[in-house]
Amino acid sequence: MSRLSDVIFSIVALATFIPFEAVSLPLTKLVISLGLFNSYLGIIFALLVFYLPTGALLMSIFIVVFPKQVIDAARADGAGNWVLFNKIVMPLMMPGMISTFIFVLIETWNNFFIPLVLIETPSMKTATLAAMDYIGGYGILYNQVFAASFVISLLPLLIFIFLGRYFIRGLLVLGGGTKG
Repeated sequence: MSRLSDVIFSIVALATFIPFEAVSLPLTKLVISLGLFNSYLGIIFALLVFYLPTGALLMSIFIVVFPKQVIDAARADGAGNWVLFNKIVMPLMMPGMISTFIFVLIETWNNFFIPLVLIETPSMKTATLAAMDYIGGYGILYNQVFAASFVISLLPLLIFIFLGRYFIRGLLVLGGGTKG
């Protein structure tokens, strides 16, 4: 079983490094065959297919540094699986989960290519695609591009501000410090 899990982990790890441009044609065909083309659900599906391996890889890094002694101590105290998961594992893994969430959110928010390929209707443009409207055929309206970029960056910035302490805790866990 360990060999199979190593192979699956290796495939997931490799999938994080495949650029979207390399798999855009098969993924677009899959989205079309599912009837999700030109819909927000299609974009969400494509982003999940593309960023789920990244999230799994990041979480596997946090799981490796999880202190096993804590689980052993809780088992010795008589904690069951449900108590162990809810009271010990989830609170200790929260910084890693939030760090992964922030990273994947920023990556998906800044993704330009996936919505460009999967959306045709102008009214359905994502924020990154809408910013492209300020780049004309004869020049760039710099003041409007900068204003649009500022507005687009507000949501990830606010999320990072409110959840930044968990992000830092997650980085500390990766660095070997388990204090939060």
